[in-house]
Amino acid sequence: MKLNVLLAPENSSYFNYLNNNSNYVNTKNNGVYEEEKSWDNDKVKGYYQSILLASFSINRYLVEQYMSCEDGFIVLNPNKKILVFNLSEAQVEYHVNNNMRMLRSLEGELINEQQFELRLNKLSKVDLLVIEFNDGYFEHLQLPKILSETLFSLFNKKTNFIIQKDLKIHKILLEILDNHQNNLGKFLYYSSKVVAILSEIIRLQEIEQPDHIIKSKVEFIKQLITDNIHIQYSIPDLSKEVGINESYLKKYFKKYTNETIFEFANRKRIEHAKSLLCTTKLPIGQITEQIGFQHASHFSYAFKKAIGCTPYQYRSRCL
Repeated sequence: MKLNVLLAPENSSYFNYLNNNSNYVNTKNNGVYEEEKSWDNDKVKGYYQSILLASFSINRYLVEQYMSCEDGFIVLNPNKKILVFNLSEAQVEYHVNNNMRMLRSLEGELINEQQFELRLNKLSKVDLLVIEFNDGYFEHLQLPKILSETLFSLFNKKTNFIIQKDLKIHKILLEILDNHQNNLGKFLYYSSKVVAILSEIIRLQEIEQPDHIIKSKVEFIKQLITDNIHIQYSIPDLSKEVGINESYLKKYFKKYTNETIFEFANRKRIEHAKSLLCTTKLPIGQITEQIGFQHASHFSYAFKKAIGCTPYQYRSRCL
């Protein structure tokens, strides 16, 4: 039986006590809805704060003192993808689908549409930051397909993905809590911070990826370049396509192909140019465009460096 923050058996005296002995404030400005419920009584001291945008919400559950002899609960929406971070100095225990979990200080967990429940016992202290994603959030971001697949695979792991303590993520969480943006800036501020957290989670996940996953991403890049030989992809472009940061992408591409990305792409362009020179009567300028060079002089230089003769000389040998 779900209440926004603390649970007790519905319609019980304790349930009513929690609702009747709280302060509640809510505001709505420029696409950002904020609400806060706080307690300062003989049973509980703390507050619940929620920042709601169209496609996600950021929620903080802070219980500084819990003095009731009756159990209370923090329960999260079981129909959403959520990120849970433990901001307290002590570890926290909770249940996901009735299985006990534990997060140490500053650790987090990705939970996909599962029942989260944290039971509050006497003297409990809790500080959680929770990000809940609505349906369609990731589609709304219009991420590259393979990046969307990376996030999807993380949220849909058979075993939930634990986010180890990380200074970069901790810094972003603190920035979320210490937001002093004006009303107009809040929407973009919170949106950018959530994207930044997801980016850091992907970075951490890259470190743990097994070889076959890395190899599949290298193969994806090879095929992408081969199928779109007329496009000169930058390293940042390719990095976004596969959800690997630039340094890791360059490192693993070289490891599994014995070529840099530039060397591979250039070799594929020259191979395609050789085929066009021998099997078509296309002008050199048109071939230049089809293989992704901006100027015929650049193409001629690269071709001669790779083959030992100019495109004109190579074509004459094919005749």
